[in-house]
Amino acid sequence: MNLIERLESYTRHANGEESALSNLEIVDETISNLDFSYYNLSNSYFGKVIFKNCDFSTVYLIESNFGGSTFSKCILKENSLHKSNWNYISFNDTEIYDAEILHTSLMMGKFLRVQFHSCIFKNTIFDYSSFNCIDFIDCDFYDVSFKNCKFKNVLFNNCNISDHSILDAEGIAVI
Repeated sequence: MNLIERLESYTRHANGEESALSNLEIVDETISNLDFSYYNLSNSYFGKVIFKNCDFSTVYLIESNFGGSTFSKCILKENSLHKSNWNYISFNDTEIYDAEILHTSLMMGKFLRVQFHSCIFKNTIFDYSSFNCIDFIDCDFYDVSFKNCKFKNVLFNNCNISDHSILDAEGIAVI
């Protein structure tokens, strides 16, 4: 079964069709120029996958695991990341809009030239991550952990932040 067939079959399963593929695991692949907006990726596993120029608009990512994967020049829009494991993730030149990121771990991530617009972060862990040239615009942060993170040219623009201690870190600007 090729990748598209697997994604279609798994989405049918995620939407309640019992005869479809019940497990989606993709490891050590490069996926380019794919529009994932037609698929449900909840409970899926994408380990060390490189995504280039992919569109993840409106994709459900609940309880997904994208550990060690890289997103380069991708778009994530109106996504639900709940109880997900995205440790060791890399985001490069990526835009994230209207995402709801709850009870999710993004520990030891690398974020380079990423823009977050109107996202909600609640009980999210970014510990030991690095942020370089990042814009958080109109985002809400509730019980978010940034322990031992490195910041360079990070902007929080019109954000609601429940723990203001993060704003004291070097490399952060607030407007």
